[in-house]
Amino acid sequence: MQNVPVVKQPSVGILPTGDELRTPERYEDVQRGEGIPESNGPMLAAAVAGASAIPLLLGIASDDPETLRERISKAADADILITIGGASMGEADLVKTILEEFGFEQDFWRVRIRPGSPFGFGRLPRGDSYQAVFSLPGNPTSAFVTFELFVRPFLLAMGGHKKIFRRSLRCEAAEPLKGPGELSHFLRVRLDSSTVPPKAYITGPQGSGLVSTLADADGLAVISENQTEIAEGGSVDVILLADTPGAESYAKSDFATK
Repeated sequence: MQNVPVVKQPSVGILPTGDELRTPERYEDVQRGEGIPESNGPMLAAAVAGASAIPLLLGIASDDPETLRERISKAADADILITIGGASMGEADLVKTILEEFGFEQDFWRVRIRPGSPFGFGRLPRGDSYQAVFSLPGNPTSAFVTFELFVRPFLLAMGGHKKIFRRSLRCEAAEPLKGPGELSHFLRVRLDSSTVPPKAYITGPQGSGLVSTLADADGLAVISENQTEIAEGGSVDVILLADTPGAESYAKSDFATK
């Protein structure tokens, strides 16, 4: 009889925050301009499951101290807590304040990327152990990018996986790709397989609240913080979102890095 290593699947509490968020049964409010759809919870639940972890949707927490306390307490048995929203400078949110009431130990609260600068990480004491806490921005694309860059590798490592990072592909910029210069920029792109190397095209406007250009993306083109532009025809590294239809074949190609 052979022994087989077994690793517990991490459980992940997902906590969207904000008075403005509306669930599907309240989409009439959105149509009247009185709220925005709560899309991050379902999106991240699918992403967590895709990283071999167990998503636990905790429901929306309004910008109310008592509600936030109740939701954070509800997540006590989860291995990891993801909060969404309330991390940007100047927002009238209480997430960090309430976390600190629970003994939150902050490691960092901002990163030098776009989209996704207001991203934080720390730990909450839970009995004799700690719960990892990831604070994601509220805009959907920012939440997605920070999950891909930081949370997904953490979950895979915690679950015992050896390969925890997405593969990258060296592509040709089909058009000028511009970055802010002072931050690393991650642009949503689609790939054209008819050329060698593949060409990368921007999927459309890159606002962090736009979900459509994210849905059309095969990968994230990386513009480093010391670059302001990659000219048309220049080389660009693209992080493959390999579980999307357009990128899956590229992840197995000779162009993909390990």
